[in-house]
Amino acid sequence: MRTPVIAIVGRPNVGKSTLFNRILGHRKAIVEDEPGVTRDRNYAFIDRFEIPFTLVDTGGFDPKGTDPLQSFVLQQTEIACQEADLILALFDGQFGCHPTDHDLLAMLRRYRKPVVYVVNKIDGDEHTVKTADFYELGVGDFFDVSALHGRQVKNLVRSFLEALPNFGLLLAETIAQQEHRSLEESSAIQEFRKQSPAEFDDDEAGLGLYDDVAEDAPLPEPIFAPVFVPGQSEETSSDYDREFRLRTLAEIEAIPELSDDDEIEEADDTEEPPPPSIGTIKFAIVGKPNVGKSTLFNLLLRENRAITSPIAGTTRDPLEVKFERDGQEFELVDTAGLRKQARVDAGVERYSTMRALSAISECDVAVLVIDATEGATEQDTRVAGLAHDQGRGLIIAVNKWDLVEKDHRTAHEFKLDLKQTFKFAPYASHLFISAKTGKRCETLLGLAKQVALSRSKRISTNRLNRVLTRELRRVSAPSYRGGPIKVYYASQIDVAPPYFLLVVNYPRGMHFSYLRFIKNIIREKFGFEGTDLKFKLASRRRDE
Repeated sequence: MRTPVIAIVGRPNVGKSTLFNRILGHRKAIVEDEPGVTRDRNYAFIDRFEIPFTLVDTGGFDPKGTDPLQSFVLQQTEIACQEADLILALFDGQFGCHPTDHDLLAMLRRYRKPVVYVVNKIDGDEHTVKTADFYELGVGDFFDVSALHGRQVKNLVRSFLEALPNFGLLLAETIAQQEHRSLEESSAIQEFRKQSPAEFDDDEAGLGLYDDVAEDAPLPEPIFAPVFVPGQSEETSSDYDREFRLRTLAEIEAIPELSDDDEIEEADDTEEPPPPSIGTIKFAIVGKPNVGKSTLFNLLLRENRAITSPIAGTTRDPLEVKFERDGQEFELVDTAGLRKQARVDAGVERYSTMRALSAISECDVAVLVIDATEGATEQDTRVAGLAHDQGRGLIIAVNKWDLVEKDHRTAHEFKLDLKQTFKFAPYASHLFISAKTGKRCETLLGLAKQVALSRSKRISTNRLNRVLTRELRRVSAPSYRGGPIKVYYASQIDVAPPYFLLVVNYPRGMHFSYLRFIKNIIREKFGFEGTDLKFKLASRRRDE
């Protein structure tokens, strides 16, 4: 399902970033009273309304402004209008209609996109009369809102979502996905209650995964080693030492243990679901200009489809092509370069990302190409964040590795830097390549297939619970309301991305660090390389 893109445009200081933050639900865009603070487009994936969408906050539209960066801002605003599925045109209700508003309307008419007209800074019903000033623009109805105070913002969101050309289809797909997860969740909870038929009214009962030993069970009697007397004891000296002698720590660590897989296989009589069958794997190559995306694109296809050049931004439009390799069909998208926009005093380069938004929303796996000679940048983290928020598989391909002076520590240190930069996506796969020489580029297709399979992998409920039972007993659970957080049952309820249900005693008390610990256990024991894991928490009580 392609995620629609909604762009907010308007002249400087009309409240675009404030509206962006209000719809997002928390502060992300920089907000100041000074006009022109937002230089580039801020964007976010939002899934807390009827359908998910990507919201874009643009810089202030002022074609007659004297700011030397204004030409870049205008270019970015035009790109946003070209790529957006719907545009929110925002006006300042306190100031009234401005000549620049006429210029903005003239630009919007060129793109023939659905436009919702919004008058901001209308703090109460008594101020709605101020919207009458904007009827001279010759457009339809206006929404009067107050982004600062949240007035009428929810109604605005509902209205502009319904104005999307394919809203009905998007809503149907979203509802179908929600119903599927709801049914899987209900089925998992019913299965849990069948296995534990008693009603759970005491949070200290310790049922579910912790059924094996009752909390009030008597402690076992201690076992004492007998005294060995040579010539009188039944055991020989070697047998006695093997059975009763205290061992050193080094000797204990040297004892071979049963592997996790063997232990699971011995205890689990449930067959594991068959490997997922996947069709065409669609993956998008995204990144900054001139990092070698088109060169990599041509190398993977083994033919020249995309124009390559050392000049940044050579690729003007996304290229899509299907091909087959080793019996697996791929659909590859080479996105246009994420255009350089401006340089600030600190030397930080900012890039536009509109052309990558739709590709990421449609792909199974996003391949983020970064330049090994420059390292990861702020814009790279933004693009990776979009793939992470939308649950896409993520591969970080470090290109131009042949240009880096290396020793035996270089690759390891570079990986550590990548993990620190992309710490919100520790699951991302890393690959050092050279699109120019072809080194490790073919490996990228196999890695993309592996990540796509991980997104579609399903773990049996029996095996999942056995693994969590064993692993969670090894650490102390965090406390909430004077008692430990207990996980009673786990089940995977969806794939692509993998979605898990956890039945716990206190869903509200589940700290993110403990949830991250559980996530790491599942990833370590079952794989899921290159994909994030999503969780839904449910209470074991029927009335919660």
